[in-house]
Amino acid sequence: MLVSSSHGLVRVFPSQDWDFQRPVAFGFREDTITPAYGDELQALLEQRSGLVVSRARTRSLDLHPESSRPWEQMSARYHLKEVLPERADIWNSLPTDTARDREVREDIRARPLYANDLAVGGMISLHTNGNEIAYEWE
Repeated sequence: MLVSSSHGLVRVFPSQDWDFQRPVAFGFREDTITPAYGDELQALLEQRSGLVVSRARTRSLDLHPESSRPWEQMSARYHLKEVLPERADIWNSLPTDTARDREVREDIRARPLYANDLAVGGMISLHTNGNEIAYEWE
């Protein structure tokens, strides 16, 4: 099982600026609070089902060398670049794209690509920014 908790920091292409993918809403930033829920989910899955659970982002407080921010704030794209440097097809899937949001889209693509690489039976994409109604019940 792969647990992917929220988004995290990305480099805003082509600048060297770093920004969170989700804004502050109701005094909280999804990118920073959701990984703790991922910890709980991982523990429950492991304890109750015996599943081996991998994570798309790290919870390390060490500093990411390029951004000088804690690794736990970084998006999955950068964690996967660190642990799978030879698998640019996973974390750098749009290498010729020059759009400003290139690394945002690479991050979103990296998570299911990583799940496929792990050959897991499932992936849970955990988010806490459900402040809009995406559908209506009849």
